[in-house]
Amino acid sequence: MPKSAPSSPSAGPDAAAPCDSATTTCPLQDQLRLVELVEVVTHKGTKSNAAGAARKQYINLDATVDAENQHPEHGRVLRFKARVEWASGDKSKALSGQTVYWSLTPGGANKAGLTGSQRAGLGAADGTLKTSISCDAQGWTAEMALYLSQYGGDSFTIGATLASNHTGGLTAGAYMVWRKLWYEIDQMKKRGGGLLTMDHTKLPAAYTPCFIELEKQGKDNEPENRWNLLTTELGAYAPDYFGAERSPFQSHEIGIDHQADKADAEIEVNVTAATFTRGTADSFYVYGGSDTWLKTAEYDDGSGYKPLDKGQVSLVGASNVYKNIKVDFSAGPVAPTPAKPVKVKLGVIKSKEWSGDGANTPHAVIAMGYWYDTETADEAKKRTVGTMAHELGHLVGMVPAAQSTHVDTGTGQHCSDSTCVMFFTNTTTRLNSFCAVCVETLRAADLTVCKAAFTKSKGAKAA
Repeated sequence: MPKSAPSSPSAGPDAAAPCDSATTTCPLQDQLRLVELVEVVTHKGTKSNAAGAARKQYINLDATVDAENQHPEHGRVLRFKARVEWASGDKSKALSGQTVYWSLTPGGANKAGLTGSQRAGLGAADGTLKTSISCDAQGWTAEMALYLSQYGGDSFTIGATLASNHTGGLTAGAYMVWRKLWYEIDQMKKRGGGLLTMDHTKLPAAYTPCFIELEKQGKDNEPENRWNLLTTELGAYAPDYFGAERSPFQSHEIGIDHQADKADAEIEVNVTAATFTRGTADSFYVYGGSDTWLKTAEYDDGSGYKPLDKGQVSLVGASNVYKNIKVDFSAGPVAPTPAKPVKVKLGVIKSKEWSGDGANTPHAVIAMGYWYDTETADEAKKRTVGTMAHELGHLVGMVPAAQSTHVDTGTGQHCSDSTCVMFFTNTTTRLNSFCAVCVETLRAADLTVCKAAFTKSKGAKAA
């Protein structure tokens, strides 16, 4: 190469000098370029590089869910590396000390105002959106950790560039914050054959607006029918049928016939006719086809109480649950009239009906017989879906005391919005969906707590 070059006679005053001339440095000499941006995936202690791809990221899950298979979509923290190389000049020179600039770009619909560890960030969950890392001799940066936010539906794109103003370069994502739980269904056999079927395919739709994905798991173990289970029996009953395939992130929806608790009570009525029906309907303990609802019967015709044949006292009414009491004196031993009434005192067992129970994590017990006793088949299915969503809500911490619509009903923590599925009574106005306040709570919920609460082993009667 000559030490100098003659000027071109046609060159104007703004013409550039030839590259590699004695008086001009080549614009491309020692120029860097960013070659790749990769996600670093660790499985069984071995790291590998993968192309970053947009996906749902289930931030509550970890390697304990399926240790035998690689799941980059599990976990809140993602890790990336970038590599540079010389585009020109002496390409054998070491690359150590070169700088790559990283940026985290939140989606336009992301939740604003997250604080503390709920925030996203580069390197930590602290809100850091821009930073830089030096390269090693081979041009690789150290791993950059991307902490996603703790709010369902947020999305983030990570970028790497050689420009100090964080423009251009390569990107990966967007990664959208989701949570995932599995659920198992066990449907009790009916007394007359078949199953007390729950319309469980509609359950996941209740949680989709909260960015919680529900996936059915396991086998229906079809428990043998028991007409009624007391609340005190549920804690031992439900675990027997739990498959636990996805423990510790698997809940259990077990459908039973009835959940009705019994309590002693005394009823007094004034009988004014040969046959008399008390007009206030109550639920009495008649489960299993027994007559144990009636413990004692006495009458007083003015001369003191005497025993009354219990066969003269019965339950009447169209409802399969709520009944009136009929007292029949048509065959004696007295003849009540309005002018000469007879007092009747009954010792009874009243029944407290429940439509579901979410107090035995991770088992949600759905008492289906009540709805099938009192409603049409279509309405019973609708109510059952709502109960499934409601009890699962309790299993994941609903409704927290800090929530604006929280109410402690004495039977659990509920929502005061009568249309919300977390309302404390399963009325015809209650929907099978969460109100806006409950959706907000569930989108921000830390479902990693399920790892401790849902850790259960396979039950003795589970296939």
